Amino acid sequence: MDIRSLRYFLSVYDEQSISAAAKACCIAQPSISAAIKTLESHLDCQLFLRHKKGVQATSAGHQLEPLARQLCNDMSAISNLFQNAPPRRPFRLGLIRALGADRMGAFLQRFTQGVEGIELTLVEPEAPCDARIITRKYLTEQETFLPLWHDDYWLAVPYDHPLGLKNQLTVTDLQNVPFIHRSPCEALDDLLYALGQEHIQLDVRARIHTLEYALALVKAGVGCALIPNIPPLIEQKEIRYLPIEDMDLSRGIGLAYRAKDSESPALNALIEVCKAMSNHHPT
Repeated sequence: MDIRSLRYFLSVYDEQSISAAAKACCIAQPSISAAIKTLESHLDCQLFLRHKKGVQATSAGHQLEPLARQLCNDMSAISNLFQNAPPRRPFRLGLIRALGADRMGAFLQRFTQGVEGIELTLVEPEAPCDARIITRKYLTEQETFLPLWHDDYWLAVPYDHPLGLKNQLTVTDLQNVPFIHRSPCEALDDLLYALGQEHIQLDVRARIHTLEYALALVKAGVGCALIPNIPPLIEQKEIRYLPIEDMDLSRGIGLAYRAKDSESPALNALIEVCKAMSNHHPT
């Protein structure tokens, strides 16, 4: 038994597919299959059941997984202990608010894993920085904009609120609606302008700055809130999400950077991450 076979086993366990594991490990599929067979022979048990859509771990496979993962982590820790630390690469990234913690977590993970020695600092978009994740509204003439995500805004409504009986809303439905005012929010600015034109007033019950607090207050029944349709957010229970049909409430989010800085390895890595993720989230 060797550590490489255990790493291949963990990849198959996580991906639930030998072909996907081979792709993740950047090796040929027969090599993965051979490693699993050798491991099964050595342990004298079957680790996976094959089926049309991939593989499923057996009870022995589930029993091996935490032990193999701990051993692989320990081996990595030992290797890292005796490696010379790479030179630090400071990088300041400006972020607008309300980008979604899960989405940004995955985004920043891909970025930091792609730059050896990265020392990332997240700052407000107005602060001095090497690049920014912003909407076009904040773009300057000196910056290049690389589209990343497109978010539509929906009204988050408490589950027992009368508006929840509707499939869609119009601006006139919002007269005196209990409301959670979250700022800064470009879409809310647009909505408030349209409501003012129609002499419609909201019943503001709270003023906050974060999506998480807005959703918590909606769930508690305090009022409604305007929320971007980021999947992890709109999958929350006890809240209904309704589009406002007679308004275009949306935002385009992207990477803004100065072309003269594009020789930076960290910035180039960030640009490549944005290009890859924008292919999966078309704008």
